[in-house]
Amino acid sequence: MQRLLLTLVLALPLAVSAQSGYWEYDSNFPAAEDRQFSSTHGLAVDGEGLIWVQPFGTVDSVQVAGEYLSSGTVTVFSPDGTEAACSPVRFLSDASGAVTDTLGIATNASGNLETQTGRGLRADVNGDVLITQGNLLFKVDHTSCGAGAAPNTVRLLAKAQPFSGSMISAGTDNAGNFYISQVVGQGALGYKILGPDLSDLGDFGNNRSFNRATLAVDDGGGDGGVAVWDFSYTTLMPSVWYRPDDFSDFDSLGVTPMGMAIESAAIQPVTDYLWFSAGSPLDAPAPGTPWQINTWYGFAMEDLFVFDGNGDITATIEMPTPRDSITWNEEASEGRPRALAFSADGETAYVGQFNQGAPATQKFIKLGVASEGTPEWVAVVDVFQNTPNPVSDRTTIEFTTREAGTVRIRVFDATGRQVATVADRAFATGTHSVDFDASALSAGVYIYSVEVNGFGTSRQMTVVR
Repeated sequence: MQRLLLTLVLALPLAVSAQSGYWEYDSNFPAAEDRQFSSTHGLAVDGEGLIWVQPFGTVDSVQVAGEYLSSGTVTVFSPDGTEAACSPVRFLSDASGAVTDTLGIATNASGNLETQTGRGLRADVNGDVLITQGNLLFKVDHTSCGAGAAPNTVRLLAKAQPFSGSMISAGTDNAGNFYISQVVGQGALGYKILGPDLSDLGDFGNNRSFNRATLAVDDGGGDGGVAVWDFSYTTLMPSVWYRPDDFSDFDSLGVTPMGMAIESAAIQPVTDYLWFSAGSPLDAPAPGTPWQINTWYGFAMEDLFVFDGNGDITATIEMPTPRDSITWNEEASEGRPRALAFSADGETAYVGQFNQGAPATQKFIKLGVASEGTPEWVAVVDVFQNTPNPVSDRTTIEFTTREAGTVRIRVFDATGRQVATVADRAFATGTHSVDFDASALSAGVYIYSVEVNGFGTSRQMTVVR
């Protein structure tokens, strides 16, 4: 029997700790309380190492056409928390320095001015920053924010409105292209591919699930191969789209039953780890999975993808094992882990919570070695693919447990709702198999989890009719 081995389980304490993974909490960011805002929705570190912080709502006001209007601005800080010369960013200028746009305020379809909410930030390969503000995209020159910058103003490199509705946080690749879509409830959910100048390069994925954020990842082949992750905290199963080179179209690699309610993602420089948030108190990870709320997990490319002999991605790994993690440093009863960014050396992380009162951004410093109290990945149970799969009536679930104890096997639908309990009893160490009657389930994709003494992992099964 061919066995597709699922790997390790995170044994994390439920109590909030000042240390998480190989990272140590440094401070709320910035330290000055009068510059801390609620509901962080975007974070980016630009090419000069400045940290851009975007709140979701209005935190400022600007004068437009003779009247003061509420505005969502972006604040910019040096790593020590000193505010940059251009901050807070209220205006956008052309190359001559003349103001051409107001950040956070736009003319709506009725011809009236309205506030645009902050939707996300992303630094591109050159260190410039893409600001998603409502249904507008602004790509700005990061060098226009440093010493000698005009107050409250940065230089606009490009502007676009690829969708009529509010957009999600964008992804970007090594060529400087961007991948962007709309948020839930804003009509068709296809992705737009935008060039470095925000010109329209096409679209893909018109029949996708709901989304909240995206991350574009080069496959490392140097030929334009890109994987685009489509995240949603409502489905718990991100979908992935992939093209092997510049000349190919994007094809779906399907959904990955990770069980994470992902709201933010970023790539850590140097290590090239892909980091995903796992869930919040409002939208928790899937039951039976090892993920913790208000925590971000870092994965290596080989943890997430299967590659062929040419270095092209052929599939995703259903339940990957993370290499690292960062947990929000205090209780966030209503917060959503909506933002994440790293310094250029990968040694400093900035994390942000949406729906969280000030301060909603924290700074973490990477530790050189694991220290006492660092979570360890413990191999508790290996879970194999059910056979047969797809299944129409009966199927067998096989697993190997490394410790004796109570084993609970449950089945969940794509929304995370439990639909069946397969087993809930004592098992000895060793390899076991249990039968499951799926005849009562509707056709679709399901997740089955295997827990041993409270720790476990999960896999995906497909029911056909």
